[in-house]
Amino acid sequence: MDLTPNQNNMATTVVGSNKLVVLDNPQSIWLFVSGEIALYAVPYRNGAILGARRYLFSPDLGEALFGIGIDAEQENLPYAIIAVAIEESR
Repeated sequence: MDLTPNQNNMATTVVGSNKLVVLDNPQSIWLFVSGEIALYAVPYRNGAILGARRYLFSPDLGEALFGIGIDAEQENLPYAIIAVAIEESR
């Protein structure tokens, strides 16, 4: 993954094929502009994926993706949303 600022002073994230991004920051927004990605829910604790992915959906180009907060204090295993690149994506 490559993070580089663009002309709007916002970071551009380039995610290579079969790489993933954890959408765990509720103060971040990702605008999906090229490539193909799939979103999954995964059991997640202390920065580690702890089980199998559960497919959610594949966003269309131009759609915004929002981070979610993860409450590590939950009794049940918390879940995270991950974006997995099917091909290089921005």
